[in-house]
Formats: sequence, structure tokens, C-alpha cells
Amino acid sequence: MALTQLSGWDPDPDVATALRGLLSSDDEFERWMAAGGLARQRSTEDLDAVLGVVRRASPAEGGSTGSMYLPVQSALELATLLGPDAVERVRTLATEWRGPAPTRPNQFDRELDDLLAG
Repeated sequence: MALTQLSGWDPDPDVATALRGLLSSDDEFERWMAAGGLARQRSTEDLDAVLGVVRRASPAEGGSTGSMYLPVQSALELATLLGPDAVERVRTLATEWRGPAPTRPNQFDRELDDLLAG
């Protein structure tokens, strides 16, 4: 928790390094918080690792659209810093990992759709 709070300050290489270690945590919440912290640190070199958190949270890996929301948000924040091609890559991958849109979307589906639509 302290690391994620520190991530809200100016970018710091030591904080980013510590957050990277949490991306592979067994705790889903820690992974989400680490991804968000790296986005706040503007650590664009970690986009692929944050996308790994998105994939792990997705239905493609047994997760859900609800669990994808925060990591997708973090990935999009980093991708925005890199430009439109990176944003499109995040949207494409997240959509692929999500799978087909349900015929009866729930609130999480609609929120993820809104996030991915920009």
C-alpha cells in the first residue's frame, strides 16, 4: 500500500522498480495497484508488463471483464504517453483477450466498452 501511495509523487526509478516486482504477485489487487502505480510514474517502458496484468485479469486467462478494468485503464494511460499506435495496440489486445461481446452485457462489460472506446 505504501508503494502505491509513493507512486503518486514525481516519477522515481526506485519506486518504479519496486512496483515492477508486484506485477507478478499472486494477489490480484497488488497487481492492479502496481499497474496503476507504474502508470502514475509514467513508466512507459513497462507497458508490456502492464499488458501482462491485463491478460492475466481477462476472460482469456479465466478472469472477467470486471477484473480487466483497472489494468486496462493503466495500460491506456501509459499507451497515451507513447502515441496513437500504442493506444490502438492496447485496445486491440484487450478486446481480443476479453473475447466476444456478450449478448446481454452487464455493468462491467459496458464500463470496459466505454473505456476501450475512449
